[in-house]
Amino acid sequence: GEDSVVLFHGGTSASAVSVPLKRGYEDLGSDSSDSLVDVCFASPSPAAAGEEDSTTVLFPSLSVLLLSRTGCVHAASPIVFDGALYSTRAVVNASQYLREEIDRLDNNDPAKPEEAVLWRRARAAAYFIDEAFGTLTDRSVYVKASALTGIRDGPQSSKEWPISIQGPMLAIPDVDDVPSPTGTYGCVVPFSGTGTGSSLVSGFAVGRLVSSSDGGTKQARVDIGILSSGATILPRFEFESEADADCVDEMLEGVAAFVEAIQFESPDVSQTDDSTKARTTRCTLIPDPVDGSTLHHVSNSGVVTVTTNAVDLVGRKVGGNGHGDEEISTSAWSLLEVSAPAALEGVGVSGDAHLGHILVARSSDGSMEAINITAAQYLQEASKLASKNVAERALLPVSSAQTESDEALKAMESVPPLHELIAPIIQDISSGLAGMGKIVGGATRPQDATTGTVATVLDTKASCEKEIILPLKQLHRLSTARRQLLQDMYESQMNQIEQLRNMVETLRVRMDATNDKKAVAEANATALSQRSAAVLSAARDLVPTITEAEHEYYMQLKRYDASSKKWQGHIDTMKKRADKLCDTAGSNPCALEISADDMTHMTELLKGQGSQLKFSTRKFDKLDRETKRIMKAAGVNDDSRGEGNGKENVQGQSQ
Repeated sequence: GEDSVVLFHGGTSASAVSVPLKRGYEDLGSDSSDSLVDVCFASPSPAAAGEEDSTTVLFPSLSVLLLSRTGCVHAASPIVFDGALYSTRAVVNASQYLREEIDRLDNNDPAKPEEAVLWRRARAAAYFIDEAFGTLTDRSVYVKASALTGIRDGPQSSKEWPISIQGPMLAIPDVDDVPSPTGTYGCVVPFSGTGTGSSLVSGFAVGRLVSSSDGGTKQARVDIGILSSGATILPRFEFESEADADCVDEMLEGVAAFVEAIQFESPDVSQTDDSTKARTTRCTLIPDPVDGSTLHHVSNSGVVTVTTNAVDLVGRKVGGNGHGDEEISTSAWSLLEVSAPAALEGVGVSGDAHLGHILVARSSDGSMEAINITAAQYLQEASKLASKNVAERALLPVSSAQTESDEALKAMESVPPLHELIAPIIQDISSGLAGMGKIVGGATRPQDATTGTVATVLDTKASCEKEIILPLKQLHRLSTARRQLLQDMYESQMNQIEQLRNMVETLRVRMDATNDKKAVAEANATALSQRSAAVLSAARDLVPTITEAEHEYYMQLKRYDASSKKWQGHIDTMKKRADKLCDTAGSNPCALEISADDMTHMTELLKGQGSQLKFSTRKFDKLDRETKRIMKAAGVNDDSRGEGNGKENVQGQSQ
């Protein structure tokens, strides 16, 4: 089989797509083939990272990490998008570094074959940097990369050189001695931390789902790794010989390592149904855009948030700024869980200033869920702090009185009841006394005692000591011990009673203080209630009032408003119809078709109207002359001549 890394450079033509990397593998089936499953950049562009001062900061931004199905992490360089912006200073420093390496290394010394290999690698990388970024000037802060061949590029342009895959640099460790390959659902993402570490180290995270030891449900796991930055991964191409490739790959061993592993507990297999097992098959990692030390492990069944300072801590120690007592601190907690049979279909994390630090998830049943990550982290840290305080309190030493009372209680519980101990002893004493009652003494004088009599007395004495005296001593010993035990219990209980009395006295004092505060609070409540009543009364007096005429005026305004709303719809309809008519009239002007006869009739009508106008004018002039003659005969002043002239002018204009 063959894997390819395809780059889309943002153009609209077919030439905007390039395939800089191809990797072949032996096809052993979908479960055994070592194909690539994910890819990510080793670090962001120096234009975005703001690390232009570093000499070799350009090379990690041109490198990608490749994760294979068997859990091996490879690398490849250079991966460049056409039109991407890079810092001019970073490109200049990288080119200068390669020139210095070419001058330092000896290509013709047979005793140092490794230097010859590194010389060839540096020369090829320098050739690519020169063609991809062109001639640089100090005037521009950023330079645009050129990853596609153009007219000016020759047929053997380095932009067309196939890229070589490097490594593997390391392999993901197995879990609990159970082989657990990454599978087609593994993922790798860059994990740079908060930036408080060192630029000498870049971090990455690998997410996967591993099988539990009993072969039940899949368990989510995240491995945090670090990679040596700088010139660790330089551009390499397929034309290098197999011996050169093996030599450089051996140098890459040890440049990366895993520093932390987080595995999440899965539910009990016996309590997990088949639907839950089936839907826990995919996972991905989302680095948090706000907190660099946080990433989110997303699977079909939920989201788990991981926070760790592993990358920052290792970076500080590598840079010589770490403290000896610093330890890696990692926490993982469930941010979102989805109940079966639903499953997560999409998750996005926002760090926008307006939207806030939130996670938005969409379930297979169509529901959407938005979670405030900052608030969830606060609650998680608060619960951890509370649990820590409870654990510390559990480890505190108890008081001596409490210890003594506990010891007395344990002693009392370990000793059987007294009646159980003395019952067999009393039974033995009773039997012995009953046997002694059968002996009847005689009047034998001591001098008359025989051997049989002495033997009888001695036997009776021995029986009395064995059956009566010894059990009585044992009974006395048990009674004395029990008396001492009861005395200790009595003293312990008296101490406890004294403590209870002190507690009661303390509670009584606190109750008295509480009663005093209660009285003050009640007095304040009374004052506040009176003030509230006064404010309420004042507020009632401040309620605005209107006259009857004003009320009628406002009611009339409401009626007018209702009428206007009632006719508003009709007016809008009429306006739309009028607009349509106006649009129709404007787009299609009215054209009248008039025949010749109609034109003749209209012309005759106009001539007739002209004759009538002339006749009316002559008649008006005659009336004007008669009016003037009458005014003159009546002796009226001719002050209105100007006005008359104006009228005549108007008449003349109308003629």
